[in-house]
Amino acid sequence: MSSTHPVPVPPPPALDETLPEGWTRHFDGSGRAYYHNNVSNRTTWMHPTFSQAPPPPPPPPEFPGVFPPHQMHNLLPHMSTPSPPILPHQPQHHFPNSPYQQPALAPHYSNPLGTPVPNPQTPQYHVYPTPSMPYNPGYPTPQPNNMYYPPTDPHQQPPLHMHPSTGVPPYLVSRPSIGSNSSISSGKVAHISLELSAKGLKNKDLVGRSDPVCHLLVPNKKMLAPTAGDIQWVFHAKTEVSPNNTSPSWVTRIKVPYFFEQYQPLKFHLIDVDNPKTGRGDFLGQVVTNLAELVTKGTSQLTLADRTGRPGNFGVLIVDAHDESQSTKVRVKVQFAGKKLDKKDLFGKSDPYFKIYYITNNRNSAVYKSAYIPKTLNPAWTPDSFMLHTHGEPWDQVKLRCEVFDYDRYTPHDLIGIAEFSLARLKNASSFPLINPKKVNRPRYVNSGELIVHNVDPVQMPTFTQFLLGGLRLEFIVAVDFTSSNGPVTDPQSLHYMGDPMAPSLYYQALHGIGTVLESYVPDGQFTALGFGAILPQERAASFDFALSGQDPRVIGVQGLLEAYKTALANVTLSGPTNFTPLIRNAMGLCQSQPVSQANQHFCVLLIITDGIITDMAATVDTIIDASYNTPIAIVIVGVGNANFEAMKRLDGDNERLKSNDGMRKAKHDIVQFTRFKSGQPVEELAENVLQEVPARVVDFMVDAGISPGTTV
Repeated sequence: MSSTHPVPVPPPPALDETLPEGWTRHFDGSGRAYYHNNVSNRTTWMHPTFSQAPPPPPPPPEFPGVFPPHQMHNLLPHMSTPSPPILPHQPQHHFPNSPYQQPALAPHYSNPLGTPVPNPQTPQYHVYPTPSMPYNPGYPTPQPNNMYYPPTDPHQQPPLHMHPSTGVPPYLVSRPSIGSNSSISSGKVAHISLELSAKGLKNKDLVGRSDPVCHLLVPNKKMLAPTAGDIQWVFHAKTEVSPNNTSPSWVTRIKVPYFFEQYQPLKFHLIDVDNPKTGRGDFLGQVVTNLAELVTKGTSQLTLADRTGRPGNFGVLIVDAHDESQSTKVRVKVQFAGKKLDKKDLFGKSDPYFKIYYITNNRNSAVYKSAYIPKTLNPAWTPDSFMLHTHGEPWDQVKLRCEVFDYDRYTPHDLIGIAEFSLARLKNASSFPLINPKKVNRPRYVNSGELIVHNVDPVQMPTFTQFLLGGLRLEFIVAVDFTSSNGPVTDPQSLHYMGDPMAPSLYYQALHGIGTVLESYVPDGQFTALGFGAILPQERAASFDFALSGQDPRVIGVQGLLEAYKTALANVTLSGPTNFTPLIRNAMGLCQSQPVSQANQHFCVLLIITDGIITDMAATVDTIIDASYNTPIAIVIVGVGNANFEAMKRLDGDNERLKSNDGMRKAKHDIVQFTRFKSGQPVEELAENVLQEVPARVVDFMVDAGISPGTTV
């Protein structure tokens, strides 16, 4: 038994005593007062004006190993932890069908989409001891984390695995840095998109012209940087490559979260791409600025310089900042063709493609670029869609410009012709003449061909927030990789190693960080917690969709998710292979168990945390393509560890829609987001990267299904 050191007990503060700035008093279910700091989100049983010397912390918890089924009851004292106090408005939740608890409040396995169904009969070896956990939808009760129970003694200090000054896990303590996103969970953020173009860039190619791409670099949040000159820059995003062009107008807009209260320096780095596969090439210029300046000016012309910051003949970067959080978005589906286009190639016809611009304030903003079709004067381009940010302008009055070019591999592309029209006119017209300004004064010149309009469908897009406010239900399915490539759980090098309380496994950190963000979007606080790639007790073959808790796959809140993860570690045997198809198919079935309708709006997010290469890639690709058409699902993949995830990035169709191996099928939408999580990376940064594409996927699906946001009551 460990000894304790007595600590002087200060007198309780008077109820009318003034609290320090930023602190508020609250009471738990038993009427006991605790205090919450609204700035740091820290909570404590102690009055914030008191201080004390900390007693020795208790030893770190021990995580048991694999137990045979007949010893399951011995595992309960090690795995269960008392529930923290809950606020008066918070109901007490219980896990169903556990022989170790009081009778469950809900005798049925509750379908996450709302329909109760009988609880499936599970084998005895699936029944692991599972603690009953409450759900806290608001700020945390003391202490502000989901890793341990706040002690009854108000002077007892946090366990060893908590940070001594903040009372939170060490991996959640953010170090200060220029541009750190400490307000990321506060909601005080605008979403800025940066539209980029350049002029006067240097020509670095012997044949043709430069093929420029623009990279945006941001400060490394982990490094303390007192001045801009000391900043360690890391990659944030990039545009597409603009081939054979020294005055490019890039279509890809770069999104940046904007925090009013923070200084957010940015570096734009331009490269002439020589190797499309690696993205490497010749330096074209760079410039350092800050986001606040770009937002204030709206349009900025930045003089490019060399690597040391000295100006020269490097050209100018033009940056237009758009506040997407206040924009009116219109998605336009188009299907174009060309007829009798001008012949531009000496030994062939033309290789035509088109580019669409949004005309606003006497400027042309590129919004879409098609693929080129080789050797034809009568192209039929693939149907596609693009997004317009109209900034309050009525969509039918939006003016567009379509430029048709002949693609050339080694020389600048040749302009075939231009057509300008309003979106309303485009919707009602069947064709437009293509005019080449260089030929317009020639005798008997009529046009350079026709732009044929087969289909145009503009839809004013609602926002993700409108769907949430209108009653959209989000369901989160979390799946953890238990394949043997993670390493034995008792090995300190294992990605599942939990023996060091100061450094929980990367899986644990990812579950904690992402789950904390997702929990706010789930009214009942329930997650579906699954594992794959492990052998269950008394089984011989690996399972690819087992419940982490061994019982009901539903868990309550982040704490329930973490406890279920630790329960699985203590009971399963790591195996393999890394098959995604069974998991995704089952998630699709769950999401489709109830039809999505105007009156029943729901959407699923499948979060897969994995360490390695997918072994059933072809089947996974086909499954994802199937899901992209009629399943209300977004798939988020987090790669942990140092494996080569290049093949995994194929699933994330940011630059090109996912195609089947035979090239015959193509995903309707990009429904997969992939991101890596490395040791030492801030978990709030991971959560931001993981969730950035989910809102757009939700809106795309609902609009395609003809569903509008519900009416708030």
